[in-house]
Amino acid sequence: MSLNPNRSFGNLSQDVSGSPGANPPRTPAHTSSIRSLNNFGSLRNQGSRSTAGSARDRDNRSVSPVRNFSSSIRAELEPSNKDGHNPSQDPVDQGGSRPLGANELLFFDEAVTNAGIDEVQRAHALTLAETRGSYRHIIMSVAHAQNMYQMSNMSESMLNISSKVKRALVKVEIVIDKVERILEKVESITDHVDTLTELVQSNQASGTDTTAHGPGNPHQPPTNSPSSDRHLFQAAVTTQAHKFINSATLESYTALEGPDRRWLAHSFYNSIKQQAVAHLIPQQINGVTPVSDARCYNTEVKNVCKHVREKLHLLLLSGVYDPKASVVHGAVPTVKSLVHKQKLKGRHHFFQIAIKFRQVPDHTDIETVWASTSEPTRSRITYLRREALRIFQIGRGSSSIWAAVDRQLHELRLRGVEYAASFYKIIYNNDCAAFDGVNTYDQIAENASLRLPFEDDIIAGIMPALIPNQTT
Repeated sequence: MSLNPNRSFGNLSQDVSGSPGANPPRTPAHTSSIRSLNNFGSLRNQGSRSTAGSARDRDNRSVSPVRNFSSSIRAELEPSNKDGHNPSQDPVDQGGSRPLGANELLFFDEAVTNAGIDEVQRAHALTLAETRGSYRHIIMSVAHAQNMYQMSNMSESMLNISSKVKRALVKVEIVIDKVERILEKVESITDHVDTLTELVQSNQASGTDTTAHGPGNPHQPPTNSPSSDRHLFQAAVTTQAHKFINSATLESYTALEGPDRRWLAHSFYNSIKQQAVAHLIPQQINGVTPVSDARCYNTEVKNVCKHVREKLHLLLLSGVYDPKASVVHGAVPTVKSLVHKQKLKGRHHFFQIAIKFRQVPDHTDIETVWASTSEPTRSRITYLRREALRIFQIGRGSSSIWAAVDRQLHELRLRGVEYAASFYKIIYNNDCAAFDGVNTYDQIAENASLRLPFEDDIIAGIMPALIPNQTT
């Protein structure tokens, strides 16, 4: 180390920037160094960086000493300058936006692609991305206002469209009402024509039968056999089928014998054959029935039975299903309305079973019809409706209802009169409670069970009848 004081002081003044914590010697050279540090002229020009030879290159001794980071750590902490843009060189009073750098633009395009937006929205997003500082808040405020404006316009458009659709639906509803009224008139006319036709054909059948079996023609075959006059035979069988379909004494609707192989004399088919159209049974010639007439007779009776059963099935589904309309309007009728022709809200008819099957005159009032309907018949109708709705709910065809009914009727015969009475009573009470003539089928299906009564409930209904009255 040199002993020259001036040289030592000069070295100290030059090395002081590297020793911010050292005690400086009190020399004129150090005083000049202090003056150079107190020169704040370079701070007057804010926003510009000092040159390499100015006093700003030296550390400011007025701040706390900081750790000197290595070049690699400093590179990680400082903003990246790979895109050629140096934010520190931007003037403070520059505009509110700047173009994106190369790397920023690549990242922006990738984000736009992932978002799947169109060119208009891309331009909007690019404007937001290029906006800086407080200007970005202004742009976002305008964009938010634009979105609210567009949503308001869309809401008004939707309301206008909804109003137009509502008016169109009202017109369609009016047309549907007119069509339904026309169909009702056509059906009413058809019913009257059918009634007149059946009456005329029945009278003709009676007159022909008297002629065929008169005293002068004891062995002459009937001229009204199925093979000789099919339409006359069909009319006579249909009339008698309407008479028996609503009977509470029927043992079955499709089966001719029970599961125990016992012949069912009171089945729907046998009732028609044995009691209704005996005068139309093909006559024997020399003790032999013509095969063609016998086959035609049996086939026609079966076809009529099938047609009448299907007719009853559709009546049981009144207010639930209509093959002529995709949507059924109105409530499900009560059991009282089910057996009477009653117009509800000008839209839909519930056809009384007794009227539909020609058991009472067309214009008979509902109270008269209800009073003439026996309690067993009312109970049988409610059971048939419950079975039809239960099978309709699980999605089976119309053929399944009658097989299920035949099985249930066989079970009731085996269990006895008390069991059957309890069963029908539960069914009838549940039907009256569920089908009040106000609720639709959807409402009923949500709140009421369409199942058959449980065994315990049926047995519980039998017990009060078996307990003798006790007097005190």
